[in-house]
Amino acid sequence: MKVFSLTAKFTLTSLLTLVVSLITVPVFAAGTLNVYNWAEYIGETTIADFEKEFGIKVTYDNYDSVETADAKLLAGSSGYDVVSHSGSAIGRLIPAGNILQPLDKSKLPNLKHMRTDVMGQLASNWDEGNQYVIPFMWGTHGVTYNEELVRVSCRMLQLAQWI
Repeated sequence: MKVFSLTAKFTLTSLLTLVVSLITVPVFAAGTLNVYNWAEYIGETTIADFEKEFGIKVTYDNYDSVETADAKLLAGSSGYDVVSHSGSAIGRLIPAGNILQPLDKSKLPNLKHMRTDVMGQLASNWDEGNQYVIPFMWGTHGVTYNEELVRVSCRMLQLAQWI
């Protein structure tokens, strides 16, 4: 069995885009945090645990594609406080204006612990000055396959062209 890692420069699998400034005073006052995220990106008990610990109700909406998320966000007035989106999408959302609000970095003391290379990649590709987004996940996408089964199943496939 072979394992191959497919990477582009730095693959930012997903970004946690913070609309407003993480959990801001209006969110606490309203008692609800509105989140828009890919399906299955959090644990089964994460929302219940968060609600119990902080006394804030979470409205958690999922999307199934970058296009779906873009359409909803670019339409404006989505009402989301936190959005997890792909890195490349940030390059479309920031110039659109009034979709993302700058981060209040004074409320994010752990920003100093973020990897400078990843933050630099964000800044150089999509978010100059790291004003709107912080990374949530970063990594590679792996492909694992059983070479013999692939040869048997796809006799015409020349694996050498894939590798």
